[in-house]
Amino acid sequence: MRAWKHLSWGVLGAAVISGCAASTPRELLDARFAYQQASTGPAAQYSPEALVQAREALNEANRAFERERDSEVTRTLSYVALRKAQLAESIARTAVAEQERLQAEQQLASAQSSDAARTRQELDRTRMDLAEAQRLRAEAEQRQAEFQQRQREAAQQQEEATRLQAEQQRLAQVQREEQERQAQLDAAQARADQLNAQLEKERQARLQAEQRAAEAQAEARAQAQVANELRNIRQVQVKEESRGLVLTLSGSVLFRSGSSDLLAAAKRRLNDVAEALNKTQNPLLIEGHTDSQGPAELNEELSYLRAEAVRDYLVDRGVDSERIRIDGRGKDEPIASNATAEGRANNRRVEIVIERGVGGGGQPQQQPPSK
Repeated sequence: MRAWKHLSWGVLGAAVISGCAASTPRELLDARFAYQQASTGPAAQYSPEALVQAREALNEANRAFERERDSEVTRTLSYVALRKAQLAESIARTAVAEQERLQAEQQLASAQSSDAARTRQELDRTRMDLAEAQRLRAEAEQRQAEFQQRQREAAQQQEEATRLQAEQQRLAQVQREEQERQAQLDAAQARADQLNAQLEKERQARLQAEQRAAEAQAEARAQAQVANELRNIRQVQVKEESRGLVLTLSGSVLFRSGSSDLLAAAKRRLNDVAEALNKTQNPLLIEGHTDSQGPAELNEELSYLRAEAVRDYLVDRGVDSERIRIDGRGKDEPIASNATAEGRANNRRVEIVIERGVGGGGQPQQQPPSK
């Protein structure tokens, strides 16, 4: 992931230096970066028309920049290009999510149908075995009655004593067979009970799977709504990464140089961010970053203090502190070259990661670096 960031910023950096080494509007840089990100993602497959519109808008903004440099027209066209690139990427993500949802529903329906058919077949076989065992038991009871009748007849007719003894031996055999059949009946009943328990277990598992699917869909809708609201906040960059939705706030917007005290304008931005974050319960990770100037130990401490200041302000605005973890990354994860003032300004930032999975943070926060 870090190598990808270096590659993306390298390409955009070359475009910026060759286009205007003096001052390129931030809106144009954001639009170039957003288009680069969208064109290398799923938008090329799932939203090509929107991606073409984003490219045309970006070309128009670049031409305006070549004509008038840092003008209001350039900034406006750049913002339009940025929004079109973000729209293309959002459409693509929505299409991918819908495709994955349909596949999951198809797989679930197929599994449910197969399991139900197999269980019904086994239950039918068990019922047939049980009916056969009951029939055999009835036959045995009937034979028992016949034998008792023969016993009464033998008492009246002594001459039939030999035949009665043979009949008694036969009765003993019938009793043994009855015991065997009773054992089979008990085994069949036990199997039926086992199958009923398995059927109930599968039903519960199916209900849990449906509930998890519904929760995942609800979380995806909430994430999409929060992402849309965050993208409408000025001077806040929003992007999707494997670890979750990442909000990037420039350090120059939040703090004075070398300070961890929030500026008034930063608080206005964070008010909007807090309002959006309160609509989801996902865990949050706040990371502070610095440029490469100054001692590494001081940069690490300053980045932590800045992340801590953002965390404390969001908590004051109603965000649950149990959801939040903070970390100071110092200068170790630049997103631009530290060789230029513009690159260093981009590296001085705070990132808020809305991690995937619903629930509070519940994890101990890292301790600030030792002085």
